[in-house]
Amino acid sequence: MLYLKCYPTYDLQGLLFGLDRTRVCRWVKILLPVLEMTLGRECVLPARQIRSAEEFFRAFPGVKDVFIDGTERPVQKPKNLRRRKKMYSGKKRQTTRKGLIMTDETRQIGFIPMSKNGRRHDKRLLDKVDIICSSSDLI
Repeated sequence: MLYLKCYPTYDLQGLLFGLDRTRVCRWVKILLPVLEMTLGRECVLPARQIRSAEEFFRAFPGVKDVFIDGTERPVQKPKNLRRRKKMYSGKKRQTTRKGLIMTDETRQIGFIPMSKNGRRHDKRLLDKVDIICSSSDLI
């Protein structure tokens, strides 16, 4: 479950659980199908390759409403001053990466576009994503 929740590398999981990374890989491949069978659904990470609204609704046919939220996550401060200024978020008063998350009514994450520097506004990130049909669809 840690693998699906945080998506750490096999090296990090090996360090956390005191195993070699090859053994961690084997255990993930053995236990992931068991978890999927127990939950009754496939455990997959959200797609990033969706390019249009049609592709989104093809991938998620039952979705009527889509909720979009901007998120910020702190990152280590870069040594380069120019990069540090680009990543500084005045809202959080620290260096961050910003991203968008699209979910449906059941809170299932459907799409995560690439994250950008923390200085950008959430609306500006949304304008770059071509999935939205029109601004009149937004509330």
